[in-house]
Amino acid sequence: MARILFLGQRPLGETCFQLCLDHQAVEILGASSNSTKNGWWRTNGIYTACSKYGITFVDNSHRNEDDLLKLIVNLRIDTIFSVQHCWILSNDILNSVSGRAFNLHMAKLPEYKGHYPFAHAILNDENQYTVTLHWMSPKVDSGLIAYTGTFPISKADTAYDLYRRACKASVEIFMCLLDDIAKDRTPPTTKMTGEPKFYSRNSLSPQECIIDMGDEREVDLKSRALFFPPFTPAYGYVGSRRVFVLPERLGEFEQCNLFKRGDASQ
Repeated sequence: MARILFLGQRPLGETCFQLCLDHQAVEILGASSNSTKNGWWRTNGIYTACSKYGITFVDNSHRNEDDLLKLIVNLRIDTIFSVQHCWILSNDILNSVSGRAFNLHMAKLPEYKGHYPFAHAILNDENQYTVTLHWMSPKVDSGLIAYTGTFPISKADTAYDLYRRACKASVEIFMCLLDDIAKDRTPPTTKMTGEPKFYSRNSLSPQECIIDMGDEREVDLKSRALFFPPFTPAYGYVGSRRVFVLPERLGEFEQCNLFKRGDASQ
């Protein structure tokens, strides 16, 4: 049975953590996640589950390499799963499990490394979206690809639409990884191809959120790309007056509180 260290947070991380708990062929012996509910997702499900089941927990509010290494050695961890984890892992961590470390990135690699992939995919006018599960390396969002999942992007999709569908696609490829680990198979190892592109935390600057109200195409792209409740949507100016601009189709989010600021990236 695989002895797992699970690193992750947010709704997708919590879902994949529960899938591991429910799986009979893997055992989560340690986890690192958020212990508070201060993130935009407002949950700390992994921390709560660890407390309930007596799983060793390391808070991820600061870099914790030493704590993670001690946990790996003391609990004889042999595999690491990372889903929406907030820190890059060093070679020391990866070598401690002989390279058996896997990260689920909710975007196409290597073209969409880093932050805000849903917004950038719309701003780049992509017609499809890909999520990637890859072997980890010390460089951010790098390594050999194990699995991908792809779905189409429509001309009406918002960043939040992509996020929801990316969560579903991500769970599907995570289940493929679990099946490999459970059956003691080596997950696929496919070299990344394509032009690498890294989007920093500053890639959606305040200036990027401002719409030229006279540019119909920009109004469409930015209103959809920056629609991700609870974050502030795109806006433009009518004279000196700031006006928030929402996508034409809001669906189930029509009545939600759009203007409550979040405190974490997408």
